This record gives sequence, structure tokens and C-alpha cells, in this order.
Amino acid sequence: MRDYSEYKLRTKLNDKEFETNEIDSAIEKLIEQQYLQEHEYIRVKIKSYLEKGYGHSYIINKLKQEELNITVEQIEQIEQKYELYQESTIDYLIQKKLRYKEIPEDFNSKMKLKRKIYSFLCSKGHDQSQISQALSNYF
Repeated sequence: MRDYSEYKLRTKLNDKEFETNEIDSAIEKLIEQQYLQEHEYIRVKIKSYLEKGYGHSYIINKLKQEELNITVEQIEQIEQKYELYQESTIDYLIQKKLRYKEIPEDFNSKMKLKRKIYSFLCSKGHDQSQISQALSNYF
């Protein structure tokens, strides 16, 4: 009922103490019957992360943990296909953080808020230059 990468499935079966040859044959069978499709799994995961507001570096690192090597170009193709562009995502996240808040007049308070939003966007894996450019529209 749930999608798995080959690595995740292999790990799960290994944790349940199946023999290596049993795991290999089960995975081969799943690939033959097209129940295990890494390219589809990658596409769904990338789309899911983009919809949640994550940036390229975060997505690459998360999928690398599952031993899935992807490129920025693959992410950009999915961004274009589903119109989930990083610039608009950053802008949306800034607006969401600023919702119900007024930008303070005091320079120190303004910079504190700006740093807080900047850190939040960096933690989501967005490019620092794109963050700075987007924040300059607000501050």
C-alpha cells in the first residue's frame, strides 16, 4: 500500500531477518512485475517535498539518505511539470511567516525578524542568494 525505494525495502526486509538471497529474489520479482519503480518513487518524493516548501539541497540530502542520487535538473523538471517553483515557494513562506505581523520600524527588531525568517528558509534547504533576494522585497 506504500511506496518504497529499493534501499528502504531492502532495509525493512533485512530488519525482519530475511536471508539476503530471499531479499534479492523478492526485490527482483517486484521490479519485474513493476511494483517497485525507483523513478516513480523519486518523482513522488520530490513532488511531495516541493509541495511542503522544501528547497533543492534539502531534497537532495533527504533522498541521498535513501541512497537515491538525484540532480538539481531532475528537481527542476518536476518543478516545471507541477509549477512548484522555488521562488514562489520562498515568497509564500515569507508571507506565511509575516502573516498577522507588522514589520517593525525599529532597525534591530526588523533585522531580528529578517534573520529569523532567513534561518527558517535555510533550514528548509533553500538557496541563500534566492532567500536574500526575496527578503529584500519585504525589508
